[in-house]
Amino acid sequence: TLARHEELLAALVEQGKRHEETLARHEELLAALVEQGKRHEETLARHEELLAALVEQGKRHEETLARHEELLAALVEQGKRHEETLARHEELLAALVEQGKRHEELLAKHAELLEKHAKLLEKHEELLAALVEQGKRHEELLAKHAESLARHEELLARLEKLQENQEERLKRLEQWVEWASPRLSKVYGRTLELIYRERPFSFFGEIVRRVHCVNDIELEEILEEAMSENRINKIEFKEIALADLLLRGIRDGNPAWLVVEISGVIEVDDVSRAIKRKEILSKCVDEQVIPVVAGDFCAKEILDTALQQNVWVVLDGRVYSPERQGEVTNP
Repeated sequence: TLARHEELLAALVEQGKRHEETLARHEELLAALVEQGKRHEETLARHEELLAALVEQGKRHEETLARHEELLAALVEQGKRHEETLARHEELLAALVEQGKRHEELLAKHAELLEKHAKLLEKHEELLAALVEQGKRHEELLAKHAESLARHEELLARLEKLQENQEERLKRLEQWVEWASPRLSKVYGRTLELIYRERPFSFFGEIVRRVHCVNDIELEEILEEAMSENRINKIEFKEIALADLLLRGIRDGNPAWLVVEISGVIEVDDVSRAIKRKEILSKCVDEQVIPVVAGDFCAKEILDTALQQNVWVVLDGRVYSPERQGEVTNP
């Protein structure tokens, strides 16, 4: 048994030696592999540096190519512009050739005109000589005119004196007319008012039938009743009492009033008063009230204004109705 143990122990010792040798060889191989890994890493580092350099070089090549393409496009564009410039130059050259032809034609015409001008100058010289002769005759006439002018100035001085006297007389006449005109107009208006009062049917019968004047007592009763009921005030009372003429009659089967403003020459103020007094009287009575202006003369524009505002116009016995404006002729 001991012998087998010694054999086994010897075998184990031999096996341990082989293991140590194997481990030694493994360590040598491992050291070699480590050394080889270091060389590989160095090689990879050099490869990476070369690759980065190649990438950078590629970028520079791309930038160079881009610049080359831009330069090529610019050259193409410049070539197009050169072609357009050449085309314009050709057009200008053709225009200059055409203009040269026209200049030659103009020069020919100018030459003809110069010949005509030379002939005209000759005629002008002849006319100038005639004018000089005529100037001499004019000087003789001017001397005679100077004598006549002196006599005319003397006559003009006398005329100015006469004109001053006439202007003074005219001024006095205008002052008299200015003083007398409103008085005569008022007297004439009163005369017309008396005529209208005496013969209302003759002048206003076309507007209302059975026309008659309203007396002061009848008017006063109507106005006092309206004022007591606060339909009018004192100012309106006085305004309607100052109406030139108030008439009553029948129109379209119903009672109606006429508020008449009378003037020899009808003015816009007469139309305005007739309308204003018609509105006041309408507050006092329940019957139709018609505004009227009457006289001997009325300008066309004032007549049109009156009719447009529904005011009747009586001129020298002729009646103009707002209902028949289209029939109005120049009064």
